[in-house]
Amino acid sequence: RSGLFVARWGNMIIVFLLIFLTVKYQSPNFYLSLAISLISLVYIEINFYMNFNLLFKKSYFKHDLSIFEEIKRILNPLGSINYIKEVDFYGRFHIEELKDFSEYLYVIDPSVDKRFLDEDLENIRLDLSSSIKDFTSAIASLTYPNETNQSIPIEWRDSRDKALVDRFNQDAEKLNSLSRKLVKHYDNLVREASENLYKD
Repeated sequence: RSGLFVARWGNMIIVFLLIFLTVKYQSPNFYLSLAISLISLVYIEINFYMNFNLLFKKSYFKHDLSIFEEIKRILNPLGSINYIKEVDFYGRFHIEELKDFSEYLYVIDPSVDKRFLDEDLENIRLDLSSSIKDFTSAIASLTYPNETNQSIPIEWRDSRDKALVDRFNQDAEKLNSLSRKLVKHYDNLVREASENLYKD
């Protein structure tokens, strides 16, 4: 990047020197020389900004791609994401299968350097973070461990008390709804990032 600035100012000094000499010595082709010098100056500026934008864009994509790759590493599509696609929270589930979400919230979410520079991707990531927080919070508040797994109290489902049955169904549907929302935001991030960050 510093090389671009050095080349830019070096070329501009040469052009300004040509303009100065043209004006000072009033050459026969004064206006032609002045026009050529000014055109050269404009060309230098256009060339500088085109190269600078290209360099910035490459750096921009490199940063966002590294963040996306880290998110994919943590939220492996064959890990917790795949698990909640298949599990039905009307039944029992294994809490350790949700560990990817805890790692995401610990590694990615609080880190200011784990943000996308692309505004659209960052907004999608924020939606994903919010859905992970909502889902894991609901898991913590609505389910309980037993000997081998975890669930909403199964006895509520089989209770003769309609209020408990209704509560069980409501909580189970809430977890299923939150898990679908999480998967939707994850798929959205993967789709948008793949389309925008893997261009030639």
